[in-house]
Amino acid sequence: MKNFSKGQKRREYSKECTMGITVLTVGKNKKDCFSEIFYDYYERIKKYRNIEIKYIKDYGEFKDDKESIIEKESKNIIENFEKNSYKVLLAKDGKMVDSISFSKLLEKENISFIIGGVFGVNGKVYESADFVLSLSKMTFPHRIARIVLLEQIYRGLTILNKEKYHK
Repeated sequence: MKNFSKGQKRREYSKECTMGITVLTVGKNKKDCFSEIFYDYYERIKKYRNIEIKYIKDYGEFKDDKESIIEKESKNIIENFEKNSYKVLLAKDGKMVDSISFSKLLEKENISFIIGGVFGVNGKVYESADFVLSLSKMTFPHRIARIVLLEQIYRGLTILNKEKYHK
């Protein structure tokens, strides 16, 4: 039997149990100055947990009215929900938590983070969420919000593994 440190055991356990993190995000996977940072955190997270990023079609560029866009995007989000996952909706009116509290969310076996479109999501998505989280009182572009979310996921996993990243 291998001799693991506490952190190594947890990482090994996570991979064996296929514990997963899913990020559902409205918008495209653009290659730009933000994507290198995003994928750096994505790769770091993969050392601890399985992670999948699902890009949901963005209807904001079409000439539809705001309500129609919200309905279409929300429908696509719901269709892409992971079954039996704990759903965390990111929204400006959500609850703000510190990194330690956030890390406790990551103890869930399967967790999905949902980032809606520019106009937000409908009531059905809110009702389906187990927790509504706000990253800040400020508004961020989606690409930056994705980076902040992945950085906090990575930070949370290092906290759970008692590693030195979080000070």
